[in-house]
Amino acid sequence: MPSIFFSPNFTLSNPLTFKRISESEPSQVLLQQKLSNYIDIVEIDLCKHVAAQSQNVFQALNNLQWFQSEIQSTMATLEELKEEVNEVNDIHVKSISNTMKLQYQRDNLEAVQEKLQLISTMKHTMPTIDILLENKDFRGALHLLSEVEGVIKKDLSGFQCLRKMPVKIREKRESILKMMSSAFIEEATTIEDFTQIIDPNEYKFKTKYHLATIIRELLTLGNLTKALVDYRELIYKKVIETIRNTILASTQPVSSSTYDSIISELDIGSFQSRIKATYAKVIQISMNVKNIHHHIQVITRLSLGLIEQKNTIDSPENNTKSESPTFPLDLQLEDYNNFIISDESLVKQFRSELPRINRESAEILESVCSAAHVHIATLFKVREEKNRHLTQEDFTLLMDNAQNFINYMEKISPRQSYALLPTLLLQSRQFLETFHSKKVLLLRAILDNENWELENSVQPEFKEIIKILLSPQMPLQPQVMTPSKLTPPTKANSSNTITFLKIVIGDVTENQREAATPHAPEAGSPGVPLSPLPAPAPPVTHKFLLVQSALMFCKLIHEYLVLSQRLSLVTTDIVTRIVELFQLFNQCTYSLVLRKGALKVGSNLTKITTKHLAIVSQSLGLHIELIPTIKTRLLAQLNQKNAGLAADFDRLQVSFTNHRQEIYHKFIEIMQSTLSACFKNFEVDFDAKRASPHFVELAKKTQILHRTLSAYLPAQDIKLIFRQIQYSYTPLMKEYIVLIDTSASKVKERIVSDVSAFCATFNQMKGVEPINETELIGLLDLNQPTARNFMDNFN
Repeated sequence: MPSIFFSPNFTLSNPLTFKRISESEPSQVLLQQKLSNYIDIVEIDLCKHVAAQSQNVFQALNNLQWFQSEIQSTMATLEELKEEVNEVNDIHVKSISNTMKLQYQRDNLEAVQEKLQLISTMKHTMPTIDILLENKDFRGALHLLSEVEGVIKKDLSGFQCLRKMPVKIREKRESILKMMSSAFIEEATTIEDFTQIIDPNEYKFKTKYHLATIIRELLTLGNLTKALVDYRELIYKKVIETIRNTILASTQPVSSSTYDSIISELDIGSFQSRIKATYAKVIQISMNVKNIHHHIQVITRLSLGLIEQKNTIDSPENNTKSESPTFPLDLQLEDYNNFIISDESLVKQFRSELPRINRESAEILESVCSAAHVHIATLFKVREEKNRHLTQEDFTLLMDNAQNFINYMEKISPRQSYALLPTLLLQSRQFLETFHSKKVLLLRAILDNENWELENSVQPEFKEIIKILLSPQMPLQPQVMTPSKLTPPTKANSSNTITFLKIVIGDVTENQREAATPHAPEAGSPGVPLSPLPAPAPPVTHKFLLVQSALMFCKLIHEYLVLSQRLSLVTTDIVTRIVELFQLFNQCTYSLVLRKGALKVGSNLTKITTKHLAIVSQSLGLHIELIPTIKTRLLAQLNQKNAGLAADFDRLQVSFTNHRQEIYHKFIEIMQSTLSACFKNFEVDFDAKRASPHFVELAKKTQILHRTLSAYLPAQDIKLIFRQIQYSYTPLMKEYIVLIDTSASKVKERIVSDVSAFCATFNQMKGVEPINETELIGLLDLNQPTARNFMDNFN
């Protein structure tokens, strides 16, 4: 074959190719002729072979015709059989087959109808779920939704008309969870009034059945933790808003600076009423949070089978009364099984999560209480400067309410909050500092204007105060005297009320004893043995003459004691201030009287007399009696760590006692100076008919001192003072007598006569030890008496 026919571009439509094929070369023409001859040879050979086999071909055609006729005959027979079968089918089989077909169709239709009914039920179930949700029956709605989901998965799987139902069910469940969380928060933030509860730890909360159901379902669905997070944020904001709105008495939002300004400008009465209302509302919120925490603890444990039912059955053997089955939160027996989770896998899972849930619930309660403390402490900080200048009654009332609030909140929350307490402590110390500064200035003004004179009678209020101070068992009286009576005396009006004040120590009335001691149990009280009441202490009577400054000082001490009782946070600081006030009184009286400072401060005094000294000693004597009783009262308020403060009172008593001893020693010094003045030019006139003027003048001066002191000092002190005066006279007399020549009998007899007259006059004074005339005369003969320590005689 020519190679052109094998070319990939061979096509006769191409003129060049056609031309090459059609224009044959001579050699190619020869080749074509050869091929034509070959074809003829092949054709002749085929004809020979066909002629040789023609008989077989005709035989095959005959066979084919026979088969064709047989087939036609068979088809005719089959047609006849078909007609007969159709006739039999129409007569005998068709009715039976129709019956079976109809039965099959009926079964199919019934199955379809059942599916359609299920589909219809599913369609109508969704509105029913919505109705349950409107009635807040979340448990029923979730149960119904779970049944719908189960039916679709089991019986209606693959239905095109329900292909979107799983998505709708999932969305509906998520919607129900959100509604349950909202309902839980709504129930949890519904504030009930718990302000009348005395002890939150002993209060049994009533069951909120709807809330308990929501908690159980949230636990089952694993959404309780998220609901608690949302609840925590909301209740935290509610506490802050409640505090702000109650203090402002308005719900209008204000800026932070305006808020602080409004609080600081409130008068104390308005602030007291608003902060008290704030305490009540915060306590209500906290108690509601505690109620929710209690529900969560009980319902979660109950749902997981961690709380067993309690049931007491009538028993003739033990003769016990039948009681209704009781559970925490007063659930009834029929409610018990409704809360139990039956799925063991869920129970196992939730038991591992239970500690975390309870911890988060407890943290909500703690955070609410802590937030309340922090924001109330902020209110006090804003009013810090005003609070330190409040009156004693206003400030103690403010602190009492705050302390009561703290105590109550500590019973609500197991964890104590230290946000408010340091603020109260700081402001109590600031107030005490201001209070003490004012009282120090007041005491100085009172003492500087004191004239140390006795005029009118003591007011009954002061008597009551001193009785209270001398009797630690008697209760303090914060309202003994109005503030108007506490102003110091002025120079223009310096009359000081004073009388002979009788104080009975340990002699209290029966009513006072009952008020100061716990009530004894009634006779027959079970479990409490009867014991006799302690016998009252024997009455000890002390009499004191007091000037106005001493009475006012007692009033100040009483105020400090009332303050220590009301401000328990700073009792130790108050004890220190009381000691300082005692020291100030002692130092000022010492400087004003013994050191004659009163003559320089502008008072009406022109000189300090023995009467003034006696009056001061009376005031000191009262305070010496007061110090132990005040110490006893204060130590009862202190703990063992601060018991060392008792030594301060012991030192105070020693200081006051030494001060009084110096005053008594001053009396002796005065009489020693008097004797020296009387015997300055001592001479013996043995021819005179009357007693020596030296001895007469000394006896007269001694009697004057005795009359003065007898009007103010107790008998035992007078006896002690004049005993020391008597001892001091002997050596001084001898110093002057030895200057006289007593060898002459007349001189000696005259001196003995004068001494006898002096002793007779001295011994006429009441309440003093008589002078032994013989002993004195013997001592004047240079038989000196044994020296005695002056201080020892006064101990």
